Amino acid sequence: MVTEPIPSTIWGEPLAEFVSLRDDSRRPSRDADSILVSQLRTFVAAQIRDWRPDLIVVHERKGTALMRALIESQVDPLSWPWGRLISSSALDSVQDDVLRGQRILIFDDMMRTGKALAPVLTRLSALGCLSPETVRLAVFAAHEDSSRNGAFTSKDVSVAWFYRDLAPPSYRRLREQLLKFLQRSGSLMLDTEHMEVRLKLHGGVSQLVGALRRKADAIVFQSGGQRTNITVYYADDAAHRLPEARFPAGMNQIGIVKKCRVVQRAADEFAIIPICLPSISLADVDWPQDARDRRLLGNAVQGCPFARFYGVALLASLYPLQWVLRDLYASDPRMFTISLPRRSDEMGSGAGYSLEHLRVMFPTLAIDDLAEVIAEVDHVAQSEGSRRRHIKFDRPPYQPVSDARLRMDATRLLQVIARVVDERYASELLFDPSCQRRQGLNIEEVFALGERLNFDRAHISALFDILIDDGSLVTRVEKSLDADGVTRFARTFKPDGEAISDLVRHFTVQWGLPRGF
Repeated sequence: MVTEPIPSTIWGEPLAEFVSLRDDSRRPSRDADSILVSQLRTFVAAQIRDWRPDLIVVHERKGTALMRALIESQVDPLSWPWGRLISSSALDSVQDDVLRGQRILIFDDMMRTGKALAPVLTRLSALGCLSPETVRLAVFAAHEDSSRNGAFTSKDVSVAWFYRDLAPPSYRRLREQLLKFLQRSGSLMLDTEHMEVRLKLHGGVSQLVGALRRKADAIVFQSGGQRTNITVYYADDAAHRLPEARFPAGMNQIGIVKKCRVVQRAADEFAIIPICLPSISLADVDWPQDARDRRLLGNAVQGCPFARFYGVALLASLYPLQWVLRDLYASDPRMFTISLPRRSDEMGSGAGYSLEHLRVMFPTLAIDDLAEVIAEVDHVAQSEGSRRRHIKFDRPPYQPVSDARLRMDATRLLQVIARVVDERYASELLFDPSCQRRQGLNIEEVFALGERLNFDRAHISALFDILIDDGSLVTRVEKSLDADGVTRFARTFKPDGEAISDLVRHFTVQWGLPRGF
């Protein structure tokens, strides 16, 4: 129990403009980016020192990705244990006792209006632990709209900020700088909810792409941080189906996100990140049936549909991981070295990497058990790959797509997504004027829009990755009507907040919608 007085630190005065952003006609320099990252690290470290929290709740995906980048930084890393960091999306996955009686720091990197924090505050309020003495909201950069909404005059929490009352141009520019920091760090907007294995490349990227394309489609692009990315897309064919017996009844695996991302971390090191997001039934089913899967995921998947969705996604991702490793081992194993995540008791100086960052989204996950499962998947993939090495598939030559073309196509896709989301929201308001949340589109709906633009699904999948990494597209887990007419919990996509929506609307006014829309 803390008995000393807690400093009520507020950083800086309300600022209308960030000093390095006064000239909006000039792109911020790398020095300005470095200064901003230093300010972010200093702000978070000072809040930890002054508030002395037991638990940090990080709001939304970009905040969790930034925390990972700070904690795993090679320069002045932030010291904070993963077990005391949780995403706001995972709050319903933890028992009340984990939150009750704790000193909590809510970290939000960017705040537009403050309304998005309502679910977090409601959850804490229901436990009777919402007070200025036990909860602090720490916002690195706040839009001027947040002050108009009273976000900094709350009587329920202590509040701290670094930049406040930012005008729209400065808010957007600062947001871009934070995204560039993530891209330079090799971090993804979603990488705190996905497992990964590491690959050290001994050959060229073209050889790697050739291996990945044995039974999948692959598209290469450069991130905003000039790191090589490869999107590996798996179609809905018999070779790439999930075993239904392992998953909840009513799960849909047709037309879902089913891919691997290969992301450059260093000059010759890549992270292989498998992603598989089936939509699941709304029914409260007894799952998982397998005792090992129960031990792996913990109790969070029982009675919490959001935790069940992420639990299904974690187990489902083991299969794209097996497919991509199998194709690599079936090509030329001399071209790469795979390194697997270590158990916690194996970690030490220079002893590799762990998946502790997954605790942010999976508070009850058995990390060491997951490391063992991944090692088994790798062993099976090696065996299958060696047996298939002599099999050659008739694949068309790889046709690279320029980054300029990919980014223009990504803008066009974002335009039509935004248009449909806005139209649906306007329709909702006719029946419910109090409706304040825009529903995102599920993957099948976005694929359908992309196909109207004459994009194939592998191309659309790469556009997703570009838009998500650039912070233009935000993901949610929401109730959504699947293509088979059944409502399930599914991954949905929409423009990331009003800042992006406004930019897209202005672009559409100037250039119009793509042909056919």
